[in-house]
Parts: sequence; C-alpha cells; structure tokens
Amino acid sequence: MSTESYIGKSPTYGIFQRQDFTATGTGSQSVALDYAAGDPQQLLVFVVVTPGSGGLVLEPVDDYTLDSLGTTLTITATGSGAAWIIWLGHKITGPRFSTSHITSLPLLATPAAADEFVIYDNSATKLKRINFADIEASISPTLAGDVGGTLLATVIQPDSVTYDKMQDIVTANRVLGAVSAGTIIETQVVTAMISNDAVGSNQLGAVVRLDIKNSVGVTVKTIFGAGV
Repeated sequence: MSTESYIGKSPTYGIFQRQDFTATGTGSQSVALDYAAGDPQQLLVFVVVTPGSGGLVLEPVDDYTLDSLGTTLTITATGSGAAWIIWLGHKITGPRFSTSHITSLPLLATPAAADEFVIYDNSATKLKRINFADIEASISPTLAGDVGGTLLATVIQPDSVTYDKMQDIVTANRVLGAVSAGTIIETQVVTAMISNDAVGSNQLGAVVRLDIKNSVGVTVKTIFGAGV
C-alpha cells in the first residue's frame, strides 16, 4: 500500500531524472541540482573514479548532504572524476515527450493565422496557447518616423529621403540617373536625355540674338547663337 495520499487521481507517470557533473574530490563541493529533492536518500550519486574500471557509489548523509531547500548537494567524499546524480522515482504530472513524438508528426510548411503554438509563460509559470497571428504581430510592430508599415512590410514615408540619405557621388560632374531603363547609376547628361524644344534662350549662356526681318521691318525669324 502506498504511504502517500492524494486528493483526486494520483500521479500515473514517473521518470528517473539524471544530472551529469564533474566531482572535484575537494571534500566540500556544492552542486546545484536541476530538480529539488526532499531527502538525500532520494538521490543516487555515482562517481567514475577510474574510467572503464567502475566507480564509487556515494553514501547518503555520510558522503553527501542536502540543503534545507533541497536544491543544493554538498559532496564530502574525496573521489573525483565524471559523475552523475539520479533521482529515484521523480514524479511528474504527465508523460515525458521524446524527440520522436515531434519528428514523427506531419510538417506544416506555412502556418495559418489561427494555428496555435504552446509556449511557457515564465511570469505565470505555466504552459499557454498563442495564435500564429499574435506571434506575427509581436515580431512585426507598426513602424513610425521615416518608415511606415510593419517590420515585415516596411515602406518609406513620402518626402522622407533627404540628401544625407542618398548615395554620394564618386566622380565629379555626374548625376544619379541612367541612360536607359534599369538600375540607377552615376551618369552625365547626354544629348538623348534632352527633349526636343526643351532648350531655349534662357537655358543658354552668352547668347547672341539675330533677328531676320522682312521689308517692312517685321521679325520673321530669330536665331540664337554663341556669343563672343
């Protein structure tokens, strides 16, 4: 008959937890336990004194003690080497998952917004569900300032690109543009870039104007040319 009593259904799952560490043999080594223990008798501590030739099983109380919180083991034995601790019958509230429990499941290539993940809430110390849409929102917040949209769909706000944010010109007397459709480059203004009738007298320097008039003095043609 069990010596323990439970309100409701008693635990039906149990595992033997193991923790590896290195025994120093100093006679006063402290080891922080991965899991709390209620009594040193609950633990099996083994030190591999000579690899390949067995080792030493430590004696509870005589070779190691447990602090009042059950979280720190103090080893007084002098054996040194690779060592491990086994919790004898560590009770848990559910079955332990192995790698095959996950890898054997179908692979989901693209989660839907309503698909859910299981996460551990550290502040509440419990497992919780979260929608994929909520994960996306948390990693893709709305942006502000010179950029807009979200982190996963960023856009540059109108009138936000200033001169300082543009690429510097490497060669003098060049502009950023292109002589044909495609990538922006450094280029000089070539004839093909100037539209017909786009250059007037106001765009010329040191211009000489020649007016051709008819017999009654009416200007019938004006010619602009380079001055002297």
